[in-house]
Amino acid sequence: MNGSRARLAFAVASAAGLLAALGAAAPGAQAVTAGRAVTTGGAVTAAPAPFVIIMMENHGLHPVLNDRTDMPYLNSLWRGGTSRDFTQYAAVGHPSLPNYLGMSSGFTQATSDSVHPGQYAGPSIWDQLTQAGVSWGIFEEGMPSVCSPDISYNDSVTSGQYLLRHDPGVIFGTVYNSAECQQVQPLTALNYASLPAVSFITPNTCDDMHGLTAAQLTGTGFTNCLVGSGALEQRSDHWLSQIVPNLTAAGATVFITFDECCSATLSPDYAIETGPAVTPGSSTTSYSHYSVLAGIEDAYGLPLLGGAATAAPIPVP
Repeated sequence: MNGSRARLAFAVASAAGLLAALGAAAPGAQAVTAGRAVTTGGAVTAAPAPFVIIMMENHGLHPVLNDRTDMPYLNSLWRGGTSRDFTQYAAVGHPSLPNYLGMSSGFTQATSDSVHPGQYAGPSIWDQLTQAGVSWGIFEEGMPSVCSPDISYNDSVTSGQYLLRHDPGVIFGTVYNSAECQQVQPLTALNYASLPAVSFITPNTCDDMHGLTAAQLTGTGFTNCLVGSGALEQRSDHWLSQIVPNLTAAGATVFITFDECCSATLSPDYAIETGPAVTPGSSTTSYSHYSVLAGIEDAYGLPLLGGAATAAPIPVP
């Protein structure tokens, strides 16, 4: 999206969001909704396709590409006919939490995975999208309820564990302490027929390749979830193969990556876009989690937060 188009979309969205807050409606103005025309004063511009981020856990690029047996779906997407892969993509810190914070706010902020609801002040991309009138949703597999304050939750229905530190919404005070928190929901709330403009999906810890130790698994009944096992990788890869085609069939651009890579290094991480709006190919540009934030902000004409200001933006077609 060029600069003038982005500024127009942002202006329209901001006006619509303000009018909605006042309980009014302006003729010809509407909030930005993915994949639909935005009109104001007779002018028309197209918003991007629904953009969906799926964050997996703890696997670098080469461990994925060197294991076609356990991760056939991720390998099929790489250099696939409807995918664009990013060969120089990096995490922004260790352990998990700083990466979720960085992608959402432009700042890593944390040095450990310890977190409680509303701990980090923001602002975040979720606040920006709300202010601009752009629809968004965070969908957490295994989350027990909307805006749950639970640090962790063993979910028998999805046979996996929800973790707050893998939730890029409830960790921010600007989200948790406001009406925005109603947009942080269990994955079961995802509606393929009505996707928000921007979505973030976190699988449970048995479906995101994180896994649990033998001690943590005791008494849970979770299967194929032992950390570091091939069975865990197979389960997670299969999970992706079930949800991603449904998203792309609904017209979404799906961006898949991992929170962090390998031991002390930050790159390269597996990162790929797939969907009908994606221009297939391979990019050697240096990207990071900040680039995802920059890509969304650029697409909707939003100010660049923190590290997004100096990051190359991921395409958000």
